[in-house]
Amino acid sequence: MKFLSLLKFLIVFLITVVASGAGYVGELPNLTSSSEQSQQNKEEKGIPPPIMPLAPKNIPTIYGGTIIRQNKYSKYQKDIDQLEEKLVSLKKAMLVTEYNQMQIFCAKVNLVDLYVSYIKEKYANKPERYYESYKKILVMDRNLTDATDYWRTTRQYMRMIYKSVGERKREEAIFKKKFDNSLQSVEIVLELLKDNMEKGSF
Repeated sequence: MKFLSLLKFLIVFLITVVASGAGYVGELPNLTSSSEQSQQNKEEKGIPPPIMPLAPKNIPTIYGGTIIRQNKYSKYQKDIDQLEEKLVSLKKAMLVTEYNQMQIFCAKVNLVDLYVSYIKEKYANKPERYYESYKKILVMDRNLTDATDYWRTTRQYMRMIYKSVGERKREEAIFKKKFDNSLQSVEIVLELLKDNMEKGSF
């Protein structure tokens, strides 16, 4: 009986102590102060504080309208850049070509025509076909092939049929007009591509 009475007394005493808030007496460690002191020590040693990134460094394509346009039209721009190189070379040849030395001109026109045919087929059913550069390129190609076809035809018949001096001069005048139109078309396209590059449009 005495043991049970003692046990009840201990239980009541413990409940009273806990309910009254008694327990550890003293000051709790200051965790904030310790953290600040550690950070201060790092700064004194030249260690920069860690920075948590709030946003990804690389913006996903689907979130940037400009980036979407760049990715969408980069293939067309790449094709146009390659064509531009060929047109610059063609223009240089046209500026020094004489009527009786047209083989180089015709060869370069053939190369341009093949590449324009590739561009035409690739973008014939795509939005790029509405670009001003695309339309001007097709016009230029028609003028170039028209000039070379006329020159080849007249040269071929020249070997087969005798022509007077007057007829030859007339044919040369017709060809010169076609040649000049072709050169003008090349210059228009090159100027347009240059402007588009500066403005970021097509």
